[in-house]
Amino acid sequence: MFGFGSASSTPRGATVRSVIKAMGDPVPALSRASFDLQVPGASPSYRVAVESFGLMDDPWATRTTEQLLATAGFQMKLADTPEKLANLQSLTPRRTLIPHAHDDRVYYIYADPDLCECLYVGTSAQYQRALQKSFETDQLIAIQQQLPIVWGLWGSWPWF
Repeated sequence: MFGFGSASSTPRGATVRSVIKAMGDPVPALSRASFDLQVPGASPSYRVAVESFGLMDDPWATRTTEQLLATAGFQMKLADTPEKLANLQSLTPRRTLIPHAHDDRVYYIYADPDLCECLYVGTSAQYQRALQKSFETDQLIAIQQQLPIVWGLWGSWPWF
């Protein structure tokens, strides 16, 4: 989850000034996060409220996908300027491979403005490699789930 918080200087219950600031790093579900927020002026108390929030995809799944894309040859491009970051944040859908035509070629774009603040770009051949690697991983998981091993018969772990 990510969000925006605000704090108001409130002497005697009256709001004097309000500040809105992004919390920064994503906060895992069912977790807590603290953040610093400076409010101009001195006050003995503050009222803090969450103004908005959004739910993120599973960070583990996102990192796994990004590793798969890198292994398949996709190039990671960091949003290292404010203009690139603004463009990256405007791309939808997020964290989904989207075909995009450029210079009479098809490229596949994967935008992650939340975790790595980067864009993965790959060719059609790299996209096919990513699909094949994903298929192989899915097959391996399915095979592992079907192994009828009764672990107690084999003694204690580890064997090494």
